[in-house]
Amino acid sequence: MNRKIERISIRVTSDEKTILQNEAKKYQTNLSNYLISAGLRKEIYVRQLPDIETEKLKMEIAQVGRNLWLLVKLKRVFQLSETLKLEMQINLIESILTKIRSKYDY
Repeated sequence: MNRKIERISIRVTSDEKTILQNEAKKYQTNLSNYLISAGLRKEIYVRQLPDIETEKLKMEIAQVGRNLWLLVKLKRVFQLSETLKLEMQINLIESILTKIRSKYDY
């Protein structure tokens, strides 16, 4: 692994420093990483933390997955032919996907 051991010093005006810091904030990174990425012409990725609504949707999807797995296990054990509960889960998944699509404009 390459360790960062070299140091570069540059002089900038107060206005230039402010602009560079604001650009780094826009990409949600620190000034050092922003300057390295810009100088090496690397793509700058923005990592955003999910909002509360997205976290709730993720939890709903996880619960639906657990419910589906349980239904599959029960179907195997008891050889159930009932599809009503599966239809309910499919409808629940569709409603969650609709929420996701409306939030993220898919």
